[in-house]
Amino acid sequence: MGDAISSLLFQPPPPTRLKESKVIWLTNSYGKRIPSFFIECAKSDDGSGVRAPLPGEQQIELDQHPPNQYSSMPTTPQIRTPKELEMSVTLARRTGGLGAGAPTILYSHANAEDLGNIYPWCKFLSKMLGVNIFAYDYTGYGLATDQENTRSRAAGRSPKNRISSCKLKTARPCTNDDLFPTGDPSEDYCFADISAAYSYLTSILQIPPSSIILYGRSLGSGPSCYLASRTAEEDSPVGGLILHAPFLSVYRIVLESGCTLPGDRFPNVDFAPSIRSPVLLIHGTKDSIVPFNHSERMLQVFHEDFKADPLFIKGMARTSSPSIPFPCPLSHSTSVRNGT
Repeated sequence: MGDAISSLLFQPPPPTRLKESKVIWLTNSYGKRIPSFFIECAKSDDGSGVRAPLPGEQQIELDQHPPNQYSSMPTTPQIRTPKELEMSVTLARRTGGLGAGAPTILYSHANAEDLGNIYPWCKFLSKMLGVNIFAYDYTGYGLATDQENTRSRAAGRSPKNRISSCKLKTARPCTNDDLFPTGDPSEDYCFADISAAYSYLTSILQIPPSSIILYGRSLGSGPSCYLASRTAEEDSPVGGLILHAPFLSVYRIVLESGCTLPGDRFPNVDFAPSIRSPVLLIHGTKDSIVPFNHSERMLQVFHEDFKADPLFIKGMARTSSPSIPFPCPLSHSTSVRNGT
């Protein structure tokens, strides 16, 4: 997995930190541990999401659904601890659980980002859209790096003693991946990572697929398209898909191949025809990393019944952070959230 293409494709930033009590640790199908967090949006007493007004918009929605001071519903977006989420599942019979009312965005970040530096953006999205946000890191990014050395030091073992720590870590026979358990980022790991995040939402938090909206930004469009296609093929499609600066495939960013070549990564264009969820594309026309025409061409291959009006922002170049003009993307995202 640690091939030359992956080493050029994946560029993890220096890890940033989150408060440990707020981190939800997931284990993917390769046995790799990845961090995640869950932000619960502001809600009215009936459990529906309450969004902040857009610029120039009166605070109608908040006034119509004033939070009760005695209600257990959050009045502002709150990052939830694993224990708090477990309690919400326990109370699901009375409240409808996290799957009732407000939808949940499963957010897959771009390259050169991790959970620590996307947290402010995710909290802002939750506030402005009135949705829950669940974000995760890819294997080899952020807190998902150097896991074995961290665990060894915490246990008083030498970080170099990988074989003995492998035996403690897993009941399976030791493999090369066990001896070097951190794992370099790869396409396979990304697919396994988003699958672990999705499984946590649906199996542990009991959020139905129809209440989950996938949001993939740039690199994150790869795992998002994969999961949207897979759930459609399983006849249980997710509630929506938002692709922000997506690409056709990795090779096609630098080479107009006309088809998916052997060794290509994240062939989004091949996943797109089988997706059966409302799709919104967001792209700046001056993006210098992923050419704007990738979104134009992606739009052509999605099923006609599931295309939302795309948001192609004239003159917008690529930025290092997802600070895009408002309210336009938010109003478009709301239409996907509502399945229109």
